[in-house]
Amino acid sequence: MKLLTVESTARVADFSAAYAPALTVQPGQRFAMETYDRFAGMDEEPKRGPHDVGGLVGPVAIAGAKAGDILAIDVIGIRPRFEHAYMLGSTGFGVLGERMQLRARKVAITETTIHYDNNTILPWRPMIGKLGIAPAGRAKASNAVGEFGGAVSCNEVAPGATLLVPVACDGALLSIEDVHATMGDGEATASAVEMPACVIMRCRLNPAPMLPAPLLLTRTEVITLGSGETLDAACMDANEQMLALIMSRRNVDLTDAGLLVGAVVDFRISFFGGKPRKARAAISRTLLGL
Repeated sequence: MKLLTVESTARVADFSAAYAPALTVQPGQRFAMETYDRFAGMDEEPKRGPHDVGGLVGPVAIAGAKAGDILAIDVIGIRPRFEHAYMLGSTGFGVLGERMQLRARKVAITETTIHYDNNTILPWRPMIGKLGIAPAGRAKASNAVGEFGGAVSCNEVAPGATLLVPVACDGALLSIEDVHATMGDGEATASAVEMPACVIMRCRLNPAPMLPAPLLLTRTEVITLGSGETLDAACMDANEQMLALIMSRRNVDLTDAGLLVGAVVDFRISFFGGKPRKARAAISRTLLGL
């Protein structure tokens, strides 16, 4: 299995077709990508906020991927690189804004547990906050989101999930970062349990179109991803994508799709700690034949 280590690549600033691939893999081939210990030393001198620790790892080229393809990114496994992770309180970020003090907490972790303190064990729910490919046109910032994926900030981007995105350039150019040992839905204070990780993935090419994009598949659900300046706008975006998906998969009109949304679709907050806000809509895979 090919491995992209942090020693063998430089952090890239954004999702872009301008970067040369740091690694090339074949469709269907498993590979691993290491992410940085972005908060190293923060517990000793917490003088930085989230804007100082951005960036991405990659990109990884998928041989044969070309514009018009659909890239299926399978998340196979996530494991910690070290026995620690960080939680960061940042003044001016998240819903608490200026009320939040700049403070870092270093926590001990294993591959199954997070030791918040001597009396508290947090649930182990690893996920990837930023997962995307090079977009069409201009580069997109590391915190941007769109049909290329990006900072989707979705708890379901976890082992067993597949993110479907349309390829915009040769090789697709996959980049990741912002891996969490656990994250509360919404990441309201703009920080979760941030950990340096090794992420195992596989990419598959599907020439058949699948709308909308991006689209997330878990073992049991199909999830549309929305964003906007407000949570209302983000939910509406996710809803419009879900309506389009239901109409396409079930060959029904808008009203029938709307009835199904009201009956069985769950709306969840993905990111409330900054802008754009992000939300998602989830439906059972069996109802869409996926």
